[in-house]
Amino acid sequence: MATAIPTELTTAWQHALEHWNQPTLHDTLLGLAAKHTQFAWLAARYKDATRSNPADPIASHRLLRVQRAAAIVTFAMPRESGEPMKKPYRGATMMLVGAVLAVGFALFLTNNKVQEHHEQRSLVTRHP
Repeated sequence: MATAIPTELTTAWQHALEHWNQPTLHDTLLGLAAKHTQFAWLAARYKDATRSNPADPIASHRLLRVQRAAAIVTFAMPRESGEPMKKPYRGATMMLVGAVLAVGFALFLTNNKVQEHHEQRSLVTRHP
């Protein structure tokens, strides 16, 4: 389902097209795209402008700025509460705990065998 592009954004785009060399209009346009979360739409407009005039440095520069802004906003957004938190070292931690338990159990068994062995030796009587 396509999201409707706000009129405020399309009007600002038309204004930026009419006054292409004014950086403040492009900055305002980027702010509006951020406000309405329409980075993809704005990037598509700048990409079209770059294709129609490859020698234009403004369109390619502004496309790069939109892409950077979209990346920053994406990584700055908090996670939704429905997403489970990842625990990156959970598997390694469990493996370490298992290894410690196995070593502890092996030492316990070894200690019991050594004690049994010593008890059996002491029961043997010596003959003169």
